[in-house]
Amino acid sequence: LCISTFAFAAAIAAGCATAETHDLTLVPKQEPTCTEAGHGQYYSCSDCGKYFSDAQGTTEISLDEIAIPALGHDLHFVEEKESTCTQEGNIAYYDCSRCDVNFADEAGTQELTESPLLGKIDHEMQIVGRLEPTYDEDGHIAHYHCSLCGNDYADSWGDTMLTQEEIVLPKYENIGTVTLTFTAYQ
Repeated sequence: LCISTFAFAAAIAAGCATAETHDLTLVPKQEPTCTEAGHGQYYSCSDCGKYFSDAQGTTEISLDEIAIPALGHDLHFVEEKESTCTQEGNIAYYDCSRCDVNFADEAGTQELTESPLLGKIDHEMQIVGRLEPTYDEDGHIAHYHCSLCGNDYADSWGDTMLTQEEIVLPKYENIGTVTLTFTAYQ
C-alpha cells in the first residue's frame, strides 16, 4: 500500500492524474542525416514530460537510449574536368552522396557556396556553303562546322546538331538514256 501510494503521489507531482494514466503522443522515428542526429520511435507524455517505448506508457526510456547518431558525410572525390564546347567542365571537389552537398576539402568542412560546374566553352564555327551535287559526287546543304568538336550544326550557336544524312545531297543518278530525234524541214 505504501509503494502504491508513493507511486501515485509521484505521478501526481509529475503532472499525471494516476501512475497508470499518461497523455501519450506518438513521436515517429526520425532518420539521421549527415549533420543531424535522428531518433527511434517513442511516446511522449504531455503531462509529466516522460518518454516511453510503448503505447501503454509502462516502459520509460531516455532520449539517449533511442538516439541515432548523425551519419556524417559520405564524400567522393570528383576530378577536375576541362570544359569543352559540348560538355560542361568542373573544378576538383568532394561530393557527398547522401546530401548532395559539395565541399572543397576531403574533411567536408569547407562547403562550396557556388556550383563546381563550369560552363561550356563556345563553339568555333565556320560556315560551310551549299555545294550542289553532280553525277559524280554528293553535295551538301549550307551548315556550320565546329573546328573544336567536329560536329555540324544548322545554327551558328550550335544548338541544332545535324547528322550526315541531313547534310548530304545525294549525287544525281543516271536514270537511262534519252534519244531525241530531230526532223529538219525546209
